[in-house]
Amino acid sequence: MHKHLNIIALALLCALPTAAQVRIKGVAIDAQTNEGIPFATVVLRSQRDTTQVSATITDLNGGYMFEYMKPGPHTLEISCLGYIALQKRKRVGMPSVGHVLEWADTLQVDTKQIDEVRVTGAKPQTADRKVYTFSTVEVKQAQHGHDLLQNLPMLETDMVSGTLRGVGGKSVLLLLNGVAATENEVRTIPPHKVKRTEVYDIPPARYSGVDYVINIVTSELSTGVSGGFNLHSAFTTGFFDGQGYLSIVRGRHKFTADYAVNYRNYNDVRVQDIYKYTLNDYTHSIEYNINEHFGYIYHIPKLKYAYGNLDKQIFEVTLRPNINTDFTHNKGDGIYTNSSPYSEQIGIESHDDTYSVSPSVDLYYWRKLTENDELSVNIATAYFDTKRNSEERELANDTLPVIYDTLSLHNNKSSLIGEIAYTRNAGFMQLNAGYRSEYALLNSNYDNIFGYTNYRSDHLQQYGYVEATGTRRGLLFRLSLGLTHVYTKSIYDNYSKLLFTPKLVLGYTAGSHTVRLSYDFAPKPPSINDLSSKVVYLSRHIISRGNPLLHTGYEHVLYLMYNFNNQFVNIAIIPAYSIKKKNIMRYYEEAETKNGFELLRFNLDKLQSVGVVGQINITPIPAIRIGGYLIPEYTSVDSEKFTYKGFSLNNQLYAVFTIKSFSLFGQLSIPVKELQGYLISLTEPHSHLQLQYKIKKWQFKAGMLWIGAPSHYMSESVPGQKVSYVSDRNIYNNKNMFTFGVSYHFGKGSDWDYQRKLQNEDTTAPSN
Repeated sequence: MHKHLNIIALALLCALPTAAQVRIKGVAIDAQTNEGIPFATVVLRSQRDTTQVSATITDLNGGYMFEYMKPGPHTLEISCLGYIALQKRKRVGMPSVGHVLEWADTLQVDTKQIDEVRVTGAKPQTADRKVYTFSTVEVKQAQHGHDLLQNLPMLETDMVSGTLRGVGGKSVLLLLNGVAATENEVRTIPPHKVKRTEVYDIPPARYSGVDYVINIVTSELSTGVSGGFNLHSAFTTGFFDGQGYLSIVRGRHKFTADYAVNYRNYNDVRVQDIYKYTLNDYTHSIEYNINEHFGYIYHIPKLKYAYGNLDKQIFEVTLRPNINTDFTHNKGDGIYTNSSPYSEQIGIESHDDTYSVSPSVDLYYWRKLTENDELSVNIATAYFDTKRNSEERELANDTLPVIYDTLSLHNNKSSLIGEIAYTRNAGFMQLNAGYRSEYALLNSNYDNIFGYTNYRSDHLQQYGYVEATGTRRGLLFRLSLGLTHVYTKSIYDNYSKLLFTPKLVLGYTAGSHTVRLSYDFAPKPPSINDLSSKVVYLSRHIISRGNPLLHTGYEHVLYLMYNFNNQFVNIAIIPAYSIKKKNIMRYYEEAETKNGFELLRFNLDKLQSVGVVGQINITPIPAIRIGGYLIPEYTSVDSEKFTYKGFSLNNQLYAVFTIKSFSLFGQLSIPVKELQGYLISLTEPHSHLQLQYKIKKWQFKAGMLWIGAPSHYMSESVPGQKVSYVSDRNIYNNKNMFTFGVSYHFGKGSDWDYQRKLQNEDTTAPSN
């Protein structure tokens, strides 16, 4: 009996410490907005000896949690950039019900500190994103939320189109409170309503295929109407970009409409194309000198309706009926020679007109299942219809037709994208799981000198993943495990491939320093244009041919990312290694008939690149911001067809000077050669200046683009191929192009603080 009592007593004694342990669930609140403060540092110390008991960082809603706390007196410390640090005595005691103790504490805004803050990543770095805030000076100088994004160190503004892009021309996806948004939608947000921007330089699994994701988080706006317009044009040539936007909110209903138009009409473009090759023991050379007249007009409207009950569910429907028109008219001459010796004069005439329409519908639904669980569903469908007519004549000695080719093409593509995602917030870690499926059906009908062809292909790509991301005591992590299935079917081939696609990020942050190691593995399927079986003339002895037998390639990417951020300097040094297997390239092969060459697509063996992205932004005073990037990169191609080794040094410098309502922007880059696709191409030159003036709701800008020289584009074939090709293109319409712009923003709008988890859109039109 005593033995049994001793066992029971021992069990009770062992259970006492466990029963006495308490879970603390707290939240840090902004005293002005009553909203949670994300990324605040929370430290719990013992009052007896001030030793640190535990520490963590608040989540996106300002929440935090301490597990297994012992009762007793403690000191709670909460600090965050832009707020007065809080230090408060707390007693950890047993709650009357359960073992969870709930705390809620408010922090006051530090107005002195905010006035001194410049764009900086001073808030804690997570595994895949950095949070940036803006100073009151920058807010006053901005006309709308879009202007603030120009201050982010990893983004650059294309001064020609006014659109945002990542360093080195990388792609950018904009989110507004977690919802995919156009740049026009971001313009509807007043700058003082932008609380912060979350920059994902390693996008989560659900945003695969995008280089940067920028989430703009705003305070809730007042109910009403907001809108505006932005016009940018050149006086001496056919250059015009325009945008208009409108947002109306009534209760839980929101309607948004925006429209963009891009127009070009350039009639002074000079092109020189040179082909050299050996055929039938003769060395042939064809040189074309072409006067090109090209242009386009793109209409990009968008309508969006949303209904939101923020505590339970969100429904959204978006319509995008895009319409595009392109044309190219060429006229020129040339000379054909061979080593026989023989030469002849060439006359060239051609025109190419393309019209496409691409309506799409996007449906989105979000539901909050529990306090920590969410479910999102997205369905997007699109239809592309493309009609193209072209005619090309090449005359020898101005009379004898060497090439006469007409093309009549009608392509249509239907696509359906579906995705479902589940998210759970589990303390310091967030768990995600999802499945995405994309199906596309292509029908292509074309008729040219090679005959009539009807081509059809089906493409299915499925992706399922589970992902965990979080921060724990300075350690950063993100692990994503996925399976990707690719299936392609055509009259020529059926192809199916299942790939394991993991993603891993590990890092550590200490003050202003952050180091992260990232590994990514992703499939690279051929596009529908790569798989086309169309055959076209390039020159008298050279044709281009698609390849319906192409297979999906894949890429391994390894990054080591170092970032330093403080009030005055932002530095990023990113060594990177990439290896692509079965990547799609093009090469010249002698035709089976031995009477010419074919430019073919194929899956190469291996493409490797090693490089370093060096980036710096300096803000010595709020009125001056100077920065730029330098990207040395070594690239090698190994294949049975050809090999290539090359070095490039991509670069850009920029400067921004601001005095009261005036801002002066400058961009400069030195063009360098780098491997782009299957050609070695010269990077686009930049020598731009732009002056802006803001007065109340109006903004005016005047600039000069491509100062001193035309925009110049040069490409050449990889050395060692059977055909040597060089193309040199100069757009003289752009030389010293003077532009003028005006924009206006009015009213107040409303937005909801909901986080849309899924973004899907098919943008690949069947153009070939």
